[in-house]
Amino acid sequence: MTFDSLLMAVYGMVNFTPFLLFIAIIKFLSPRNLFKYLKRRHSPEVISDLNSVLRVRGKLNNVKANVVFLSSCLKSGVAPRTIQKRVERLKAHHTLDLERAFLKDELAKAKSERMRLSMTYQRLLLSVRLVLSFGDFVRFSRLIGECDSKQRDKCSKKYCQKIRHLCQQRFGSFQCNEKFIINLSSVVLTDVEKELLCRGVDYGLPRSVKCEEVLAEFELFNDRLSRHTPNSDVSVNSCVSSLSSIAYKYADARNDTKSFSLRVEHFRARRQLKKNKDIVITRPDKGRAVVVMDTSDYVSKTLVILDDCSKFRRLGDVEDFDNVGKIEDDLWNCLKDMVRKNEMSKCRAEYLKPVGSVRPRMYGVPKIHKSNVPVRPILSMSGSPQYQVSRWLCEVLEPVVSMYSRHVVKDSFEFVDMLKEQLVSSTSFMCSFDVVSLFTNVPLMETIDICCEALYRSGKCPSIDIGEESFRTLIIMVTSGVQFSFENVMYQQIDGVAMGSPLGPVLANIFVGYCETLIPERELPIMYCRYVDDSFSCFTSKSICIQFLDVLNGLHPSLKFTCEFEESSKLSFLDVSVEKLVDGGFVTSIYRKPTFTGLYIVWDSFCSKSYKINTVRNLVDRARRICSESKLEEELEVLRSLFRLNGYPDYIINKYVTVLSPQVEKLGDVSHV
Repeated sequence: MTFDSLLMAVYGMVNFTPFLLFIAIIKFLSPRNLFKYLKRRHSPEVISDLNSVLRVRGKLNNVKANVVFLSSCLKSGVAPRTIQKRVERLKAHHTLDLERAFLKDELAKAKSERMRLSMTYQRLLLSVRLVLSFGDFVRFSRLIGECDSKQRDKCSKKYCQKIRHLCQQRFGSFQCNEKFIINLSSVVLTDVEKELLCRGVDYGLPRSVKCEEVLAEFELFNDRLSRHTPNSDVSVNSCVSSLSSIAYKYADARNDTKSFSLRVEHFRARRQLKKNKDIVITRPDKGRAVVVMDTSDYVSKTLVILDDCSKFRRLGDVEDFDNVGKIEDDLWNCLKDMVRKNEMSKCRAEYLKPVGSVRPRMYGVPKIHKSNVPVRPILSMSGSPQYQVSRWLCEVLEPVVSMYSRHVVKDSFEFVDMLKEQLVSSTSFMCSFDVVSLFTNVPLMETIDICCEALYRSGKCPSIDIGEESFRTLIIMVTSGVQFSFENVMYQQIDGVAMGSPLGPVLANIFVGYCETLIPERELPIMYCRYVDDSFSCFTSKSICIQFLDVLNGLHPSLKFTCEFEESSKLSFLDVSVEKLVDGGFVTSIYRKPTFTGLYIVWDSFCSKSYKINTVRNLVDRARRICSESKLEEELEVLRSLFRLNGYPDYIINKYVTVLSPQVEKLGDVSHV
């Protein structure tokens, strides 16, 4: 009995169950060596048709996989490299809409090809079915199925890898990291809320364009242009027409969020978190992270600070004690008085005039590195009546700051350059000094006296037009008795320099620098430099370091210094870790505080790509300028891992995180040509 007759006999059995039939087919109809078997039974023309079926079926599977791939690209907001090259060849402005247009066109072509190949395959399969016996056709069908399975797995792996690579290039590969979130509240965050918050408080979200605001800004700009003399009426009309066209075009623009990685549920979670008045979401005092606190806990810890009657005075409700308008008038009257005395030009007075100011507001940032997590009070002075005048006074005081900056370093780079030129004994001792609560302890009136003495009587500063009396009046108005609000209650700072004022660091620098001039030259250490309230020193021994601490604490009753000693010949200052060598030199590297989380601007943040690339450039440049040669590669490896943690694509990391800058590498390549 032949195989086909046996199969037909089995197939014709009435009581044979489908399961047993399936077992019989699996056992007796193996596709192994199928073509050898078919060649013995069929002509070369039939074998050629079978090959054609397999070939067309393979092409059809490839086209189907390509359709799925292009559809996934369209859904994910990415484009294959071939599409990107087609867009680039147009020499047009490369936009995501243009990419999607090409992608849809390519997808339509692929679907049309799929339909054509499907019809061809069905026709060839039907012709083969008429030639083959039932058993041979089942065997051949099983062979097609196995080939389909292998090809499907191969294409799926290939295209999934492509999609991941394209998404990683465009959006990065940011993964939710719960160490970026410090939840001190009683609220249990959902997974979606964690995915949103772990991106940081600086994470950029798409903002809707408000047509009325855009048109109003263009109207104001047009009003400013009317103050200038035009060349002709034609140029005026042309300018107005162009501005009108730009304004309406921009006002009608919509954010392109198709390439944005957050989903609808993330925006829904953001709205829910915003509506929840029982929690406060803020940044920590040190480091970059997201802190979630109970509102009651946050308010009570801030009120503990505001209840200090020696620093603050409670005025009352905002509705009754908001005196922003009166403060604006007082400042404007002072500026007009200076104009009348020819101490200030009218143009400058108009520029400094406070208009549309907002009252300063206090908020707190939690000190997560301390027990019980207290808050540090921060006063937002931006946009306040005193802010613009304070910034101008900072420029006036620049000669005084320079006069008392003998030991000041302006940043970490200058400090490292100073270390490179310094040689100390291997037995020398390093330590750093820190002023306790410098800004709130600066004696305001005494510091103003120091400034007036330097500006008007020392002869070391260039003369200024503003008189001493007017200078005193103006600087007192913008630095003392500042009123601010917290939780709809007005307070007044009654001691120290106004927190948040641009003049705060300037006056603090002047005061500490003046006190440093009181130190006898013979008592200065081998090396001494200061950055605001932190200073770095080298002494011949630890005992002399302790003696110098007593000298610093005796400079002024308002100054209280603490000291940190070196450990194992290592000490940190600012963001620099300093290691003392046996030969008297120093090895420097980047120092990160224990509160450092590794969070930077996440790659898929809705902001300009240049911000993210410049973040990479700046951190790499900092590493090159601070790290010694032996520490540079180690620091660059740390940066690579940090950028991957923040979802930065590998091609960005490989391009910018290098020992040599891209410009230097380019010049080096030219020299070898």
